[in-house]
Amino acid sequence: MTENSKFKYQSVMDYIQQLIDNNAYGKDTKLPTEEQIAKELGLSRATIQRALKRLKDEGVIYRIQGSGTFASPPRATAKSNIMIPLILPNQFNEMHGFDIIRGAQTYLNAHSCHLSPYCLNSAGEKEYQDTINQLVDSGARCIMIMVPDMKYNKNLFFNLSRTNVHFVFLDTLPGYMQHVNFISSDHEMGGFLAAEHLIGLGHQKIALVSPHSVNVSYLANLSLRIRGFIFALQQNNLPIRRDYFCFCAGEDQVAEAAKKLIALPDPPTAIFALNDIAANVAIQSIEAEGLKIPDDLSVIGFDDLSLRNPITTVRQDFYAIGYYSAQTALELLSEENHPIQNLFLPVNVVPRYSTAPLIKNR
Repeated sequence: MTENSKFKYQSVMDYIQQLIDNNAYGKDTKLPTEEQIAKELGLSRATIQRALKRLKDEGVIYRIQGSGTFASPPRATAKSNIMIPLILPNQFNEMHGFDIIRGAQTYLNAHSCHLSPYCLNSAGEKEYQDTINQLVDSGARCIMIMVPDMKYNKNLFFNLSRTNVHFVFLDTLPGYMQHVNFISSDHEMGGFLAAEHLIGLGHQKIALVSPHSVNVSYLANLSLRIRGFIFALQQNNLPIRRDYFCFCAGEDQVAEAAKKLIALPDPPTAIFALNDIAANVAIQSIEAEGLKIPDDLSVIGFDDLSLRNPITTVRQDFYAIGYYSAQTALELLSEENHPIQNLFLPVNVVPRYSTAPLIKNR
């Protein structure tokens, strides 16, 4: 199933579920036909059929051959006591953390379940382990979790997974784990789109600034962004210049890296910073040297943080990450042999003031 088809049939499910929840269709009320729903939503009958099958499997609707599809009686309250924890690191951007929580809550509320969010005060691995152990001891059978980076000990999750505790990882996997449930933005496509945006503006000399060293391999999301960026350069027959790649040991070194780039004999005309914080630091450093953004240099970031002067960036849909993580979590609790779910959500470029067409004489 393609990513787009999943979104389409999910939108049909949400549409019908909302009609039932809002009492537009009460107990044992006949629903519109497949043809009517397809026409109303502008989707194919195949998509409608897939959504109706899923709703039937979940007990939301039932079908009588030759008569049609009907809304089921209100579901038993057995699920109303289901509480699914969500663990987020405290250093995760507050607004994006709220979007994840809101997305997860929306899905669980629609299915008479509850969300229990935990924002940990420290990024330490011990606090994660203690929190997970406490949740498991209290009866949690599925945990949604975002770990700060991949260096976290995979043994904890592996051992717990053998005791019928399910995990749904959001955005980052610990310890190079494979064959686990994972919901993430498409970071590789994000890097590709960032480069394509700059190339579309006429830039050919494009630098990359990473807030972390290249050997910090557990930061897989940044590595994927780099891979997508390089692929875009290759697709457009642009050189991959070693002197245009800057890997820093933290955001505080980004300012110096930006200065070195603009001091090169053949400086870049555009920069892709691997996150918005690094992009903002680079912009401040470049402007302190007397150059203007975007007249002298275009800069694009990643994440779409709430900055005082919003920049061109690659936006992630954190609400969708929360929503589909909750969907996966509930499916894991409801289905004994649920297949591993890996979902990579679309990202998009948000053009703002910090990028502009290349001035030809540069």
